[in-house]
Amino acid sequence: MRKGEVKVWTARIDDERVTAKYAELLDEDEQARAARFVFERDRIRFIQSHGITRLILGEVLQFEASKLKFSRGRWGKPRLEMVSSQNIPEFSLSHSGDYCAIAVAQNAVGIDLEKIREVPQMSDIARVSFTPAEFQQIAASSGIARQEAFFASWTRKEAVAKALGCGLGGDADQAALRIDSEGRSPMECAELDSIATMRVHSLPGYAVAVVCLAPSVCLNEQVWKPAAGWLG
Repeated sequence: MRKGEVKVWTARIDDERVTAKYAELLDEDEQARAARFVFERDRIRFIQSHGITRLILGEVLQFEASKLKFSRGRWGKPRLEMVSSQNIPEFSLSHSGDYCAIAVAQNAVGIDLEKIREVPQMSDIARVSFTPAEFQQIAASSGIARQEAFFASWTRKEAVAKALGCGLGGDADQAALRIDSEGRSPMECAELDSIATMRVHSLPGYAVAVVCLAPSVCLNEQVWKPAAGWLG
């Protein structure tokens, strides 16, 4: 990967027929986590999103997907263990609804994907979790615009937290980013000290935010599809 590049893949994870194929790629820890889901739809989405993440990282590293090893930081952020002498990229995974999104970069990176929807007590959550300016912008909106404003802020803060390897709070709470409703381009960047924050608009009905701990980055976005014949 080129320095300063962030690659983002989006993929559907709603085809139950391919779940067993993706499950073959997971290690014992991932399989155990999948087995703990109460609802089958959640188990399927976990298996498929983690299987796809392995395939993408395997393509980036030219390494067998099922043999990739991961460790976790203090707050649970996953990290690739060394598989060769090449630089090991950072990555982040998020899934919501029928889609997952994976970001890969040389610098610390975080991605958050949320299906835009009505949320109970949205105003209360915004009042506690967002800055006064963000809260006012959400409070001044209604209907779908209000939902879009809420999740635009929420995904950005979650992406910051993932990039930093922590939970919401602290530095993540300072990531106040203005939500523009006009003149949107396919990708918008705003630098926050050494953080580059990007919005992805390729999934109608979803909010996607990407954060990279670098002052300047180039977003390379694509839809992921398995290699021809891989699914049989």
